[in-house]
Amino acid sequence: MAKKETKELKQQTFEASGTFVDKGIEKTFTKLVFGFNERTAKENLFALMGSKHKLKRRVIKINEMKLSEAK
Repeated sequence: MAKKETKELKQQTFEASGTFVDKGIEKTFTKLVFGFNERTAKENLFALMGSKHKLKRRVIKINEMKLSEAK
């Protein structure tokens, strides 16, 4: 059997910005989150905002998700 080549995944930093509704007030946010790709970074953002602010995913709107140069 041939040995499978494995693709090395590197964790990247993403800058996410958007809005969320907290107690009827719309607030904006900008966060740096880590992930192997944009999808995992979004999942980490939802988990972070949910645990810190007790928010449901449906009240978090992500307007922009881009790779950040910050390390």
